Amino acid sequence: TSSPGKAAETSTIGSFRAVLESADGAVYPLDRPYVIGRYPLGDDAVRNATASPIVVHNDNQISRVHAYVSIDHGAVYVRDAFTTGGTFIAAPGAKDWTRIGTTPTELAPEWSLRIGEQILTYHAENRP
Repeated sequence: TSSPGKAAETSTIGSFRAVLESADGAVYPLDRPYVIGRYPLGDDAVRNATASPIVVHNDNQISRVHAYVSIDHGAVYVRDAFTTGGTFIAAPGAKDWTRIGTTPTELAPEWSLRIGEQILTYHAENRP
């Protein structure tokens, strides 16, 4: 199974270029919803092509379908998919992570999302 590569370009949300970036450098443009997990291809949103998968390998703390990322009116939201391991967010430099539930929770720019050992950071920058 192949791992996701870097996106060639970033996308825009309003007047921002916005991406989720993993610690290993994979970049996911925030121009669409995502389903994150060990087997997100099993989720209806991915099968129906209304969301893209982010596959996380080799982490038993992560459920097959673990979390959802969506965009609404330029804001990025994340929600847990009823997992036992949980989905967490944190501000830049924070030592503690906040567990979120199944209700969409806004992810502020430069905040990070953690599921298992996987951390994705939301980067948004003003366009020139």
